[in-house]
Amino acid sequence: MIKTLNLKYLDKQYTVDHLHKEINSLDQSKLHLLFYVQNFNLSPVFLLTRIVHKINGDFPIDHVGWISRFIPDTSTNNIIAKTFDALPSGLEENNLIDQIKNYKGRVFIATLGTVDKKKAKAFEKEFLHLPYSHVHAALSGLDTKKIKLLENILRDNSLDNELVLENVKYQSDVMFCSFVAILMLLDQGYESFGIENDRTFEMTPFNILQIAHKHLTEPLRLLHRR
Repeated sequence: MIKTLNLKYLDKQYTVDHLHKEINSLDQSKLHLLFYVQNFNLSPVFLLTRIVHKINGDFPIDHVGWISRFIPDTSTNNIIAKTFDALPSGLEENNLIDQIKNYKGRVFIATLGTVDKKKAKAFEKEFLHLPYSHVHAALSGLDTKKIKLLENILRDNSLDNELVLENVKYQSDVMFCSFVAILMLLDQGYESFGIENDRTFEMTPFNILQIAHKHLTEPLRLLHRR
């Protein structure tokens, strides 16, 4: 007779099993973007992000990354999805399930068209291990005309805010998630449709979602919730 049940373990296992099924069903020839919406907390970074979203009047998205490659796991007959992310620890590759199984919030997946895997691999190799910029991430969602004084204090004035991919010129200390994501999309041939006047440095994760929405080949859906 069962006297006790470890409900937390069962919930977690269900989540992992669900994630495996979702990943196994993905079309590996397509580009999959991941959008993260964190549950409420009192961390300064979270509160600042929410203030920015409130100012802009847009949907709060805290992070954007993408699935970089799929690896067959013959021991479990599952597919391992590797993600590419610009995180506070730097630009890195992670196992999607390990990254989100304990994530307290929601993760949405947006499936776009076919990905050029050769170009994607070269892009990720070039950007992997670069440092993350908290300052530029915080400033990306703010109208630079309204916060010029703050910008002059925190941002390198010599940096061209209209940095574009054509010259493939970037500084290693200015990386943040939405900036890297828009550069990747442009490298893959996707259009930004004039969002944020095509200023890559002012892109937020919500702006990336706006761009992705115009390129969707499948409906946006919820991948994970906790």
